Amino acid sequence: MRAERIQALLYDVNSAFPLLVDIGFGFGLLFHSSVFANLLAVWIGILCAAGVYGWALERCDAKYAWLGTAAFLLTPAVYNHFNAPYVDLALALFALLAFWAFCSWVRQGKLAWIGLSGLFCGFALGVKYLALLYTVFIVVAILAQGLRQKIGLKKIAGLLSLFGLCALASSLVWYARSWLLMGNPLYPYLSAFFGGKPSFVDWQIVERTYGVGYGMLQLLTLFWDATFYPHAYAGFGTRWNLLFLGLFPLVLWHLAHKRGGWLAVFAGMVFLGWFYTSQVMRFLMSFFPLYCVLLAWSAAALENHGKLLRRLVWTWVFAVCLWEMACVVVHAKPRILLHHDKEGWREYLKKQEPTFTIADYVNSTLSSEARIVSDGEVRFFYFLPHMVREQVLRLFTGYPQLVKSPEEVAAYLKGQGFTHVLISERPGEAPPSDGSWGVRNVVENSKSFRLLHESGYRSPHEIIWYKLYEIME
Repeated sequence: MRAERIQALLYDVNSAFPLLVDIGFGFGLLFHSSVFANLLAVWIGILCAAGVYGWALERCDAKYAWLGTAAFLLTPAVYNHFNAPYVDLALALFALLAFWAFCSWVRQGKLAWIGLSGLFCGFALGVKYLALLYTVFIVVAILAQGLRQKIGLKKIAGLLSLFGLCALASSLVWYARSWLLMGNPLYPYLSAFFGGKPSFVDWQIVERTYGVGYGMLQLLTLFWDATFYPHAYAGFGTRWNLLFLGLFPLVLWHLAHKRGGWLAVFAGMVFLGWFYTSQVMRFLMSFFPLYCVLLAWSAAALENHGKLLRRLVWTWVFAVCLWEMACVVVHAKPRILLHHDKEGWREYLKKQEPTFTIADYVNSTLSSEARIVSDGEVRFFYFLPHMVREQVLRLFTGYPQLVKSPEEVAAYLKGQGFTHVLISERPGEAPPSDGSWGVRNVVENSKSFRLLHESGYRSPHEIIWYKLYEIME
């Protein structure tokens, strides 16, 4: 916004990503308030819930469609994104619409549905690279369905061309932009193939800090863990609705009778694709609306299996919904009560947000023109000055190999326009022992870096100590 144009920021990898939804959030911030940006997130969530209801309604009564919608809306991993400008909910919306359009083509045979599926896939590609995986799923599904219907390779090629052209029409601009700015249409991924600017992504050295592992036992117990032990997936706010776990046997029973169709296939591929990659819960957002539609269809299948069983299931569902609604109220109560109490709100954030205390000090003490190198902390949302990840700076410049003393480190950073260094430390964490001249190795005992402030954050699941240094002349 300061530059008054859409551009790639130096040492900021995210600025090269597709920005279809980010532009909407940025437009909301032009009104000098986060309210409009959050309203966009709310509307995206409501549209996603409407998509769950509409798709579920195709094969079940309204009461079961409402069950699937309620399961979606009352899931903490979902509704916590209603007041945060993350793009994962928008990705889930466009993925849902793309999969739904494909399934409508399978049911009705109209070419327009393939075009719509491609269009929504393109919108999803304009939100996040993860949509490439969903695009591949649909391409494979078109090929498989065409072979199954024996429509001929020529018609299959036509379907794939229509799908691809519509997807490109609604997404190409973002990938062309990345290629022009960074020399890689998928920056920072696949740099070894496309070339371009240095990339901080190396699948050989990336440390996976979230998740429970990739074994069969972890896969079988994931629904239980995500419901009762969600911290491994990036915090309690990622918890699943109890309906997900409680009705899972019903979904399995429904799928055992081959009633899920392509919806079940897509849900399974999205889930497994996530499980065997990052295991950060928000990256699984696209699975939730698909699973909720399956929940509605599975519950509707009980209509012909005894009145007593249906009553027991509905009684349990209502009890769980009341419990989840109570959780929503408890979760939202402090924010509502403190909405007009600035000091109370600040104290609440200090307890809830790891970076708020140090960011509060930075914003009140340093100029907004300050530039800070952050070693170990990547959550920059509360900081007003420009923040740069040390890992990205290291890989863009290779500065540890260019300097031979703490004084030269300070001089180099000063020469690059940086004014301060932020170090975050966790219990049991030690500085790198590779002998390099990275900032973490030199700030402690060097006169070239002056300690300005220390603050800590403690929760039942995380302890962090922050140190802010000024780079001396």
